[in-house]
Amino acid sequence: MKKVCFILIVLLAQFRLFAQDSLDYQVVHYFDLKCGPDTKKILFKVLVPADMPHRQRVLEMTCSAQPLRIFNDGANSYAEFELLNPAEKTSLTISYKTRIWKNDYASVAKKGTLFTQMYAPEDLLPEKYIEADNPAIMQKAKSLASRDTTKMLKNIYEYVAKWISYKETPFTYGALKAFENRWGDCTEFASLFVALCRANGIPARVISGLTTDFGNTPFHNWAEVYMHKYGWVAFDPTVGNEATFKEMKNKYIYLSNQQNDKNLNHHYFYAYKTWGDHVQAKSSVKMYLIKYPYKLSAKQP
Repeated sequence: MKKVCFILIVLLAQFRLFAQDSLDYQVVHYFDLKCGPDTKKILFKVLVPADMPHRQRVLEMTCSAQPLRIFNDGANSYAEFELLNPAEKTSLTISYKTRIWKNDYASVAKKGTLFTQMYAPEDLLPEKYIEADNPAIMQKAKSLASRDTTKMLKNIYEYVAKWISYKETPFTYGALKAFENRWGDCTEFASLFVALCRANGIPARVISGLTTDFGNTPFHNWAEVYMHKYGWVAFDPTVGNEATFKEMKNKYIYLSNQQNDKNLNHHYFYAYKTWGDHVQAKSSVKMYLIKYPYKLSAKQP
């Protein structure tokens, strides 16, 4: 009897620990569109969250207007709206509840081997803003290389965090400019980290999404690296985010793993096409931590 009680206590403790591993958030994304008197149509595309193994699960989503379609491209999900003869002031709202889990190095190492999406060939190649084939970046990557992949990733992470100073930028400059100028915002930190990884033959990609704990803006870029033992693992080299090489706070909502998104005409988060007068768009986000009196289940997707 004592043995049975002991086993039950251990199982309950493990369940409680696991339940605390997830957080649920209500996110509301507002778009305010200022249209001209002759605006005939707006085709509006926006990233929306998708279920991602070991990272997040979308519990529900509602929109203030009926989407023309919701479609996927790889791991990314998009909502597309057709707005006909819009009013001078038109608004669009997307609201969703999402459950998130930590996917940092410490968490995946504790959980062990995870089933996850394999990397694609382009996760090793140079692209716009990720100049992994630039001679200067390749030389720096070589100086940070190690036979131990984890040690090499730590070398790259610590180098980027120390080399770049944080500076808000109105445009995307990418890895090479960040390397040369030694400043940039989260996009440049993530881009240089990914470029150095790819230059050393490590699959890596820039992630775009939201952080639930933020200063000026919830929009954020961080990185994921494919580690053969664990799959895709998150790293945030941007200074000031209370992240270390091993640990990140559970505050990241994934929206995109494409740095140059053709579905959004290479813009971030949303894009639109107009017929008639030009349209000005502004977006804002509000989010709330959902606190339950208890949780029935926190099973990961």
